[in-house]
Amino acid sequence: MSKSIKYQAAGLAAILLVSAPAVHAMSKSSTTRLEALQATKLARLRVLLQQGIAKLQNKDYEGAEVEFGFIIADADYPSLSAEQKYLLYSLLAKAQSERGTYDKAYANLMLAADAAPDARSNFYWYLLWDVSTRLKKYGDAIDAMTALTIADPQNTSYYYLPYVAQTVRNAQTLPDGQQRREKALMALWKAGYKPTGFYSAEVLWFSLFEIEVANGNTEQAKEIAKTFALPNTYISLRVDKRYRPYTETDPAHFNLKALTDKHIANNRAKLLTHPRQAEGVVYLMLNLIDANRLTEALALGDEAIARAAKAPAGKPAFDDMDDQWHWLLNTRTRVLEKLGRDAESEASQIKSRDEALAKKQDTVSQRINLGDFYYEHDRPQEALAQVSDMAEGSSSPYGLMAAEEVRTCAYTQLNDQAKLAKSLDYIRAHAADGYGPTRSALLCANDLDGLAAITIARLDDPLLRNDTLRLWQTYRPEAYPTAVRTQMRQRAAAFVAREDVKAALLRYGYIDTYDIFSPYN
Repeated sequence: MSKSIKYQAAGLAAILLVSAPAVHAMSKSSTTRLEALQATKLARLRVLLQQGIAKLQNKDYEGAEVEFGFIIADADYPSLSAEQKYLLYSLLAKAQSERGTYDKAYANLMLAADAAPDARSNFYWYLLWDVSTRLKKYGDAIDAMTALTIADPQNTSYYYLPYVAQTVRNAQTLPDGQQRREKALMALWKAGYKPTGFYSAEVLWFSLFEIEVANGNTEQAKEIAKTFALPNTYISLRVDKRYRPYTETDPAHFNLKALTDKHIANNRAKLLTHPRQAEGVVYLMLNLIDANRLTEALALGDEAIARAAKAPAGKPAFDDMDDQWHWLLNTRTRVLEKLGRDAESEASQIKSRDEALAKKQDTVSQRINLGDFYYEHDRPQEALAQVSDMAEGSSSPYGLMAAEEVRTCAYTQLNDQAKLAKSLDYIRAHAADGYGPTRSALLCANDLDGLAAITIARLDDPLLRNDTLRLWQTYRPEAYPTAVRTQMRQRAAAFVAREDVKAALLRYGYIDTYDIFSPYN
């Protein structure tokens, strides 16, 4: 149980003990009797509270919910102060959240806010952020994150970057999403948010940069752009007519090779100081892949795997094995593929999937990646087997699109026109959930007209333009492409050369060549 919950619970106990309703001037005997009566009532509520807190601490969330519910349903509950009611509703919401009844938790958080809006604490905002995200109440989620950041800027380093990025991305769909995103991102910027681990918050700052450019805040945009140091951010700036000028003020800094080399050096040094973080190994391997230093990346991954194998039982070589092990294996498979060692890559992917399955961990990502591998090697039946049970509710919207990409490409190879038509209908209907999978699926099916309509519409949308431009640049060719990949690359080149597509790309950006692997392979 977190310290914040314990603090809130202790605070509630104290309030129930000491803040009985005020006693006005009465006779001494009447006052004594009233005080005794109030003390008895509060003592009874205090017992229920202590029982609820004990159950919350012991992870008996159902029992805690019952105890807190008894207090709220008690005849003496109305006599509690607004702050006392706020804290009770908050603790009840925590118990319900832990039980997975997020709708009930959300309702009680709203009651807590109604009871005492000024009492809302870090505990409240963090819980609301989590519950609202799960319920897809994206406005409440980003507002809660913003309030938490403003209230406690010193503790933003504990925010999990992917969760923050997803919160910001989700808010983009709201009618006033830009304003809410700007407020949230600016709060994080002013707080000096730096996530723990090896990953950079630059993805957030690029979103803030885009908003400031759109709002005409050129000086603020310049200040943000000065901090950019990732190769992928450099490409995002260069491909877009709105942003390229920001790279021309400092050509020595905004140089792809220089940024890549510096990034590798920085992360190698960081890994030396954090040798027990597998996340650092994964991140440095990805950096080395970008630089086409594949043998170095493979050696780094193999050394980490050997360390893990030698570690004694109960004393793992890395502190984050549970979270990062399958990503380490997955990154190694990417290196093996790029080195043309396909059989080893397949074996590594199967190992990653089966180990996760044995640990009862989620295997959606591993199976989709293996499905990609199979269709790219013209093995459609094996590809379909990997995604056969992936349906609504089994993955994120993006994950479902990635699975559908596998199906589309497999059905194309099998010439199963009926199933292909159904798969393409899904791809077209859900294109907003994942442009990368949409792009690959329609290239597989050779539906360049359909792809053109979706792509041009995205280029016309200022919020979607940059990601779209990035995917249609010319990137470093692979040394060992499969026949399927070669065909996809040829179709992509023909697509960019289409008069309508090329005109749209050049209306908003540039088509250049970058010595880095494509962001979508």
